[in-house]
Amino acid sequence: MEETNIVATWLYSTLHGDATLMAAAPGGVYEDAAPRGTVFPVVIFALQDAIDSLTVNGVCILVRATYQVKVVTQGASYAALDTAAARINTLLHRVTGSAGGGAIYSSVRVEPLRYREDADGVEYRHLGGLYEIQVK
Repeated sequence: MEETNIVATWLYSTLHGDATLMAAAPGGVYEDAAPRGTVFPVVIFALQDAIDSLTVNGVCILVRATYQVKVVTQGASYAALDTAAARINTLLHRVTGSAGGGAIYSSVRVEPLRYREDADGVEYRHLGGLYEIQVK
């Protein structure tokens, strides 16, 4: 399985499989974007960047992928996101794992994420982080 597909499979199963996170984000977990009509809060993850780590003769020994992982809600407050964002960090920071025949060698948060967005007259809040995930 291609490395970013391994990471996406691992992220989905790790996040969706956690009852505490799903209670705090009943809208579920989605890659890239949630479908219209989704209940909030919702967890969204998306690939931001990926770099091959190569040997001197061009053999890829692992991929370092940066994923944005966040919880999103409608409204004017970040308070409703605190529990879910903290749980995401517990599940993804300083951990290893496996999925799809591949290995997650490390996952660490490298940057926090917090921002407001207006779309079609609706206010949204985003809270989470950027996670560097090493996979092969």
